Amino acid sequence: MIPADQHNNASPPEWHVASLVVYCQPEQFLQLRQQIEAMPNAEVHTDDNHAKLVVTVEGNSTAELSEHMDTIRLLEGTLSVQMVFHQQDDTSTLAYAVTE
Repeated sequence: MIPADQHNNASPPEWHVASLVVYCQPEQFLQLRQQIEAMPNAEVHTDDNHAKLVVTVEGNSTAELSEHMDTIRLLEGTLSVQMVFHQQDDTSTLAYAVTE
């Protein structure tokens, strides 16, 4: 039996990605798109050229994803931010998959 003080209780590093639909005021569309594209760990994948963007954000925790979403939500012209997908992976598993 392993003594309690020798257990490694640290969680393995995580990687999170979320897909978002961002709705905005049409007159703020281009400015909002540019601001999101300038954010680290965020990418605009497509839009409707009017008021809706599909965005992914990445981070090391759900808290980091929430921060990205809050940042987008607070940008001028944003009407709503809706998460439509979230995936979490253990980075040690990802490293193993890449080396295989």
